[in-house]
Amino acid sequence: MNNNEVSKSSTNTTNHHFRFFFPRKNNESYPIDKNHRDAPLFLTHFSPLPTVRELKIVNDIFNQEVIDEFSKLSNDYKSEIFFVIKILRKVLDYYQRVKFFVIEKVVTSLDGESKLENILKELDYNKAIH
Repeated sequence: MNNNEVSKSSTNTTNHHFRFFFPRKNNESYPIDKNHRDAPLFLTHFSPLPTVRELKIVNDIFNQEVIDEFSKLSNDYKSEIFFVIKILRKVLDYYQRVKFFVIEKVVTSLDGESKLENILKELDYNKAIH
């Protein structure tokens, strides 16, 4: 996908941030309706749920070809970072303001019991590329 394809599938968002939702592990989905189990993560942070358009753009960018190319990289940390920067440039070149989000699983403890919970995390640019 080239930059023109990103811009064709998007509208100008000069007054709004584009929200970039990193793909989740194990192919888990993001909530697009309030019945999804992770919808409360967004609603408690006063963020609207991801739109189908936002998720489609990210899925178009992280397509199978890109995933295959990434898997061919050596385990060189710098190469991986440059690869991610190259991919993110498709969004950053078009949108003036971008916010990065990911849903991560974290271990929480309550009354001595540990459990795995999903959290919505906003990432700054540096954390988004690492």
